[in-house]
Amino acid sequence: MLLVDKYIYPPKDNKSAYYLGIIFHVKLYRIIPFYNILCSMPFCVTCADAGKKTSASFNSAGTTPAKFCAAHKLDGMVNVINKLCAHVDENGQGCIQRPSFNIIGGKPMYCSLHKSEEMVNSLEKRCEGLCVNGSLCGKVRMFNFPGKKGGLFCSDHKEEGMVNVTNKMCEDCGAIVPSYGYPGKSKTHCAQHKKEGMVDLKHTKCAESKCMKSPSYGYVGKTATHCVEHKLDEMIDVKHSKCEYTSPNTGRCTRACSFNYIGETSSRFCSEHKLDLMVDVTRRKCGYDNCNRRPLYNTMIETKPLYCILHKLPDMIDVSNKKCLSEWCVNRAYKPSNEGYCNFCFLHLFPEKPQVRNYKTKEFSVVEYIKSRFSDVTWITDKRVQDGCSKRRPDLFLDMGSHIIIVEVDENQHIDYDCSCENKRLMEISQDVGHRNIVFIRFNPDQYFDKNNTKVPSCWTINKQGILEVNKNNSKRWNDRLKALASQVQYWIDNKSDKTIECIQLFYDEY
Repeated sequence: MLLVDKYIYPPKDNKSAYYLGIIFHVKLYRIIPFYNILCSMPFCVTCADAGKKTSASFNSAGTTPAKFCAAHKLDGMVNVINKLCAHVDENGQGCIQRPSFNIIGGKPMYCSLHKSEEMVNSLEKRCEGLCVNGSLCGKVRMFNFPGKKGGLFCSDHKEEGMVNVTNKMCEDCGAIVPSYGYPGKSKTHCAQHKKEGMVDLKHTKCAESKCMKSPSYGYVGKTATHCVEHKLDEMIDVKHSKCEYTSPNTGRCTRACSFNYIGETSSRFCSEHKLDLMVDVTRRKCGYDNCNRRPLYNTMIETKPLYCILHKLPDMIDVSNKKCLSEWCVNRAYKPSNEGYCNFCFLHLFPEKPQVRNYKTKEFSVVEYIKSRFSDVTWITDKRVQDGCSKRRPDLFLDMGSHIIIVEVDENQHIDYDCSCENKRLMEISQDVGHRNIVFIRFNPDQYFDKNNTKVPSCWTINKQGILEVNKNNSKRWNDRLKALASQVQYWIDNKSDKTIECIQLFYDEY
């Protein structure tokens, strides 16, 4: 034995005991039992034959000492060193898992598989706060004052000035657990404050070389290994729960489920097979009472969305989508093609980009034609309705006194637009004009299928410079479309509509 400054350490030939003794600095009257335990620790007999020393934990039930490690244990052997789960099945067989769960304040007795609903992980230190009913809080404690070690309270019971001292936080905001960092380094930043070149280091990546996407696809019964782009044959989505619908012809639906009845937390059906009155229960809901819309808005200093577009407060902004890269801008960048900028900044900062030069090209062409063709009347283009409450901006607006004429340029028939949103737009414009009769002329400048289901191509093409234009071969067809539009406009200038909303679709499918 070695005596140094009144501390005793085991001899160096037993390295594990020696270094543990140094770490714990066990005093004289405590070192003897501590050392004896370490020196008498059983080793796996199989590993010993191979010249290795691995601690043994397994043997036949009720038999000591332990003779095998987990890697070399025989069938039927159990852990005779550590305490096991107290669950016993109907055949009298005990669970061989180590216990971690019990009621709040109790010692570990059950594993995660056999714990009851009111049980918590007893190995984790719990919050010392009291709930409203006077019971002890069972949440994990993570908060304490800066500089202190170990948490005292959970987020609900933390005192003013306390911070999360358990988890490493983002280096920029100090409020969110980091997930991003440079490849090969540790996590340092959250998703919102990640730097250029940082990647997600927290979540598993696709097995394909250099792919940084999260995997969702794998073989049946296996874990996810590939993303949707690199999935192999016969791989399916094994990450998300599947729809419960089963077809007599094709079998069970393989789509991820998102829908269930209001009040339920688990999803059962996909959007195609959902039942009446079912809603999406997988996404966060708007904070307004009984609103099931997806929230997007909150105040500028918050990061989690609270309200949908219908119920947002006047000072709230979109916090769900990425903020525009312009430091002075508070708008959000929705389009991937805008390279991280909002639409306004991208159009004004990069006027030479092909997508900027093509911005609203078709709409401007139609507007210029109509304004020159009907120059004796006053057209209002791309502006909010005067004294209107909504922010809707019709492409072409003409007030005839007795009725309103609105021309909308619907590129590709606005197929990608939600029908309910389009109807809402019409109703809001109708409200803006005091519910006077409106004629909506919706003009499609792109391809469609006629009454014979024959494809009629768009008159617009992109040239070698990436610029959108009407080439010479299509100029006659384009002029014919404009004349048809002008004919409709002239008709409704000369005639009134007896409907609150009259909608005419030009060059839509089945036209």
